[in-house]
Amino acid sequence: MVELNNDQKSDIFDRLFKEYVTEHGLGGMAKSDFDALLLWLVVSKQTEINAFEISNKFKIKESRVKSLLETAAVKFDKTDDFQAWLLILKVLAEVEFDIESLEKGQIRFQLKNPMLFRWFQEKIRSLNSTCSYHRGSEQITMNLDVIYHLFDLLWEEEHLGPAWRGDVLQEAQSNIQIAIGNVGQKIETNVLEELREMKKPKLKNILEKGSTLSNIGELISPLLEIINN
Repeated sequence: MVELNNDQKSDIFDRLFKEYVTEHGLGGMAKSDFDALLLWLVVSKQTEINAFEISNKFKIKESRVKSLLETAAVKFDKTDDFQAWLLILKVLAEVEFDIESLEKGQIRFQLKNPMLFRWFQEKIRSLNSTCSYHRGSEQITMNLDVIYHLFDLLWEEEHLGPAWRGDVLQEAQSNIQIAIGNVGQKIETNVLEELREMKKPKLKNILEKGSTLSNIGELISPLLEIINN
């Protein structure tokens, strides 16, 4: 973990005082909530969350780190929907995607930030779908068609409200494009020949449908052409 500077420490103390004294009254906050708040305030000052380093710093198990951060995300995080999704898309542009199943059309990736999962899960549920989250490894397994559908929606102006436009939308679209390219590169590098040889695996059907999506279809089409050649 990066050491905090004096300004960051001051910000943390101010927020702690507000929550622990002003909002709840001295002793009015449960110890578990105080632990979650303190951990969240420190972690929020970091550019990257590393549960192993945090567990060493705070002398608690990694599982408790993740549990406390999940609690803090619900109780103390004031992040707006569009801010959360900017962070999620930034993560998705940086992760390494793996093909979980050709037959089921599933992919696997590491979310890295447990505080973001509830936002991700809520959005997936709104699409009448599900994903599997493994807290220990921080990995998500889900159908590729669902994430393509999600990207297609997030590409649209004002999909997450009036703030989802201009520079914010440009940043989101740039990260979506990178993420789609990374998925395509993984498919082309690792499973291209299998896709060509298998008779209509679900993953290929997903790519065919994805190439027709109104917003991101053109980003998927080149991969489909490579598979069909």
